[in-house]
Amino acid sequence: MERILNREEGKLLADRIAKEAHVALDECYQCGKCSAGCPMANSFDLMPRQIVHLMHLGDMGSVMRSRTIWLCASCHTCVERCPHDIDIPTLIEKSRMEAQ
Repeated sequence: MERILNREEGKLLADRIAKEAHVALDECYQCGKCSAGCPMANSFDLMPRQIVHLMHLGDMGSVMRSRTIWLCASCHTCVERCPHDIDIPTLIEKSRMEAQ
């Protein structure tokens, strides 16, 4: 059963996930280095930077419906390339847990 979230609920969920992951979503300035270096990007429907952007907007429905959260290998290449060390794999893992 798919969980339906409005923007306010999505924003609360995204903020909770980000806090648990010790990530400040607003630190991402969408440089794209995470997406450019991702070895799984060719299989994703949403790039890593798009996941962070959607979470920042509170659109957790789109995040939790994406193939990306199930295909991420958690290799941390995105974190290594990020100028702000945003832990995208942890954001994705926590989103995956919410989507189950």
